[in-house]
Amino acid sequence: MKEEKIVYFPHRKPDAQEVMLDGRPELMFTACGVMLLCFFAWRDDGNQKAHDGLRRYCEYLAAHGCPGGASGLLEELKALDDEAAKAWIRRTFDRYVQDGPALVEYALGTPVV
Repeated sequence: MKEEKIVYFPHRKPDAQEVMLDGRPELMFTACGVMLLCFFAWRDDGNQKAHDGLRRYCEYLAAHGCPGGASGLLEELKALDDEAAKAWIRRTFDRYVQDGPALVEYALGTPVV
């Protein structure tokens, strides 16, 4: 991935970046990047599994102290435009998520290696 295509959030690493794996370039996502991917897969493509992942992300946030309850948080996220939603996901992730792999496993239901 070219440097000019990487979108940075203040004081954050990129949510996705290209790395070489077994001699081939692969796109790797941070745990926050996975939640952003879920958001856009749901918003742009109507992907139900991505929506379920977002719902479980909101459950995770509520269980870790984010006020508003899981349903309220999901409705809040749904009401935002794309840019505000990206900022919301990054902000809530930075504040309430301490174990990114555990979050991804909970939200998507698959173990992270």
